[in-house]
Amino acid sequence: MALSGSISGSYRSWTVRSDWSASQSISGNYSDITVKHYLVLASGYSLNIGSRTNSCTVNGSTQNFTSGSINQRGGTVYLGSTSYRVGHNSDGTKSCSISTTFNIQATLSGTYVSAISASGTINLDTIPRAATISKATNFNDTGNPTITYSNPAGNSVSSLQAGIFLDGWTAVAGYRDISKTGTTYTFNLTDAERNAIRAATPNSNTLTLRFYVRTVLGGQTYLNYTTATVTIVDGNPTFTASYQDTNSAIVAV
Repeated sequence: MALSGSISGSYRSWTVRSDWSASQSISGNYSDITVKHYLVLASGYSLNIGSRTNSCTVNGSTQNFTSGSINQRGGTVYLGSTSYRVGHNSDGTKSCSISTTFNIQATLSGTYVSAISASGTINLDTIPRAATISKATNFNDTGNPTITYSNPAGNSVSSLQAGIFLDGWTAVAGYRDISKTGTTYTFNLTDAERNAIRAATPNSNTLTLRFYVRTVLGGQTYLNYTTATVTIVDGNPTFTASYQDTNSAIVAV
């Protein structure tokens, strides 16, 4: 994987070289690629041609570029540049093809050559993506559930939190910070959170809950969740009461 590289193709001592460099958008999950094109002439070899219209294709997108007149013996000639925006896969990886055609249209060492081409593959650096949660343990209302998660962006994320919800918006255990470099987290539920879970199960002793991981990465917020079941084992309320008989005959006795 890389953020820069080069491809080249030759006809004898005339070589076309394309140097590429990439800058990445974490929030957009894409790379902006700039390609600079050159003609390299070996020492003692020359070329005298007018301007040419050439092309470069990256990830299936073709851009044309115009090279100026060339009258040179040996050395390197700058031909022009092209640029592209390439989206990455959902996991942040991306490889794509690159090919350049320089329409030289010249007689080289006694042979007419219409074009010199170069091709290869660009293997871009993986863009860190949002955290995902792979598992949440089933638990009961007196216990503490544990989640297993992965945060490939590590400390690059601005915030990483986990919470427990009845659905996509009703929390029974609100978001709290979890380790950006860890893989598991155990909720130490408060009495109020346990009571909120119990209150959500008035007609059953089990309930399916959503366990969310919330990532803030590159100014964007991402949510990922899995589910687990809570079993209510301590749902019966405890009452403390006193009794007083108000019947006057009984009170007299």
